[in-house]
Amino acid sequence: MGERVMRIPEKLMMTSETAKTSQLGPLIARDRMLQVMPNVALALHLLNERYNPKSFWKPYIDILPATFSLPLWFDRSQLELLTGSPCLSDSLQHVRSVGKLYSHLHKLLRAHGDTSIYLYSVGFYYDDFVWAVSAVMSRQNEIPHERDETQSKLALIPLWDMCNHWPGENRKNMHCSIEENLLG
Repeated sequence: MGERVMRIPEKLMMTSETAKTSQLGPLIARDRMLQVMPNVALALHLLNERYNPKSFWKPYIDILPATFSLPLWFDRSQLELLTGSPCLSDSLQHVRSVGKLYSHLHKLLRAHGDTSIYLYSVGFYYDDFVWAVSAVMSRQNEIPHERDETQSKLALIPLWDMCNHWPGENRKNMHCSIEENLLG
């Protein structure tokens, strides 16, 4: 194993598991889609925490990018540049999928009606959902589950996710240690 560059305690990470123990836990427990798509549950959790002025993760959330260079953010002229490329079909399919997810979650939140959920009281807006999905898509990391190392969970890891922008050797050398509850 190489030299340790950083140690990040798991308690600082926003994960698909912290989503289940958050205000959103009852919503996740009753919706099959949120159970089988931890990335969507994590995006919803991120957005709910973004709306919470007293969120433990507020300092981290506040430094996340406001916009992303992803097809979800492309305008018509940018999408037209993809004409003739298989990327156009993939990009449009992704935009449609996120739209369907938003519609499903919007109905779910309205039916749930829990006004203590920040997403419910502040409002659940498509553009904000796209931001959260983009943040999770571009920053999520898979880490071992503390109860079963053969399983994994998704995590937004402060500092680490901002170092992980180029593919290659850096990613291959990451080591997660559950015993120490650290990423190093």
